[in-house]
Amino acid sequence: MKPSTGGGAKGGAVDPSLPRFKCQECRRALVVVGVDSYADRLPAHAAPAMILLVLSSRLAYVEQPLCLECMRVLSDKMDKEIEDVNADIKAYEACLQRLEQEPYNILSETYFHKEKQKVTIAITYIEEEEKKLKAAIEEAEKQYSEVNSEMKDLEIKSKQFEELEEQYWHEFNSFQFQLTSHQEERDAVFAKIEVSQVHLELLKRTNVLNDAFYISHDGVIGTINSFRLGRLSNLEVEWDEINAAWGQAALLLHTMAQIDGDKVGSHTIVLSFNKNDNWTKALKYMLCNLKWVLYWFIGNTSFAPPAGSLHTQSPKNKS
Repeated sequence: MKPSTGGGAKGGAVDPSLPRFKCQECRRALVVVGVDSYADRLPAHAAPAMILLVLSSRLAYVEQPLCLECMRVLSDKMDKEIEDVNADIKAYEACLQRLEQEPYNILSETYFHKEKQKVTIAITYIEEEEKKLKAAIEEAEKQYSEVNSEMKDLEIKSKQFEELEEQYWHEFNSFQFQLTSHQEERDAVFAKIEVSQVHLELLKRTNVLNDAFYISHDGVIGTINSFRLGRLSNLEVEWDEINAAWGQAALLLHTMAQIDGDKVGSHTIVLSFNKNDNWTKALKYMLCNLKWVLYWFIGNTSFAPPAGSLHTQSPKNKS
C-alpha cells in the first residue's frame, strides 16, 4: 500500500467500495495499489461482511497497515532490536557456559544445619537488637515528650517573666517620674530655704532701733527721724523741730535703758537687792568703760586743765 495522491486507476477515481486505511505512524490515508475493485472480485453478499470486518478491526484495535516510508523506518528499528536481542542471547550463553564450567559442591546436611543455626543466631541477635532499638526509640520518644512538656512549661514561664518584666519597667518608670518630681520639689524647697536664710541673716543684721530712730544728717546738721537738731546763722530751724529731735534722742536713750537696764557686763550697778560680788564687778566694768571714754576724749581733744584750777583745789584738799 502507498499513500493516496488524489488520483486512481481507470480515470483517476477511487472505488468507493474499497476500505479506507490510515498509516499507523503518520496517519495518512492509504489505498490498495494494483487492484481494480473489490466489487468485481467479491460476490454481492460479501460486501456487508467486509464492512463488518473493518468495523470489528477498529473496535478490536487491530493495527492497520503502514505506508512505505514508515515501513522502512519500522523495519530498521526492528532490525536494530533484533541485533540487540541476539547480543543479549550471546552474553547469556557465555555466562551459562562459565557457570557450567565452574566446580561446585553440594552442601552436606550437617553443614546446612550449622549454617542454618548461624543464620538463626544472627536473626535472633538482630531481633534482640531490634527490640533494644525499639526500646531506645520508645525511651527517646518518652524523653522527647518530657522535653516538649518542659519546653511548654518554660514558654509559659517565659511569658510570665516577660509580663513581670513589663510590669517592673512600668513601675520603674512611675518611680522614676515620682523621684524626679520629688527631686524638683526638694530643690524648690531648698531654694526657698536659701532665700529664707538670706532674709533671716538680713533680719538678724537689722536692728529695729535703727529703723525706729533713724539717725543721719542734713548737711552739717544732724537729724533723727528727719528732725534737725541744731541751727545755723544762715539757716533758721524752728525750735519745735529742735525740741522734737531732742525728744527722739531722749526716747532712744530711754528705750535702750529699758532694754538693757542698768547692767554693765551683765551685772547691775544698783546696790539694793544685789550681791556685793556682782555689784563690785558691775562697778569695775563701769570704770573700764569710763576709762575707754577717757582715752577717746584724750585722743580726740587737745585738753589741758588750767593751772589755777589745780592750785585752788590743793588748799581744799589740804583743808
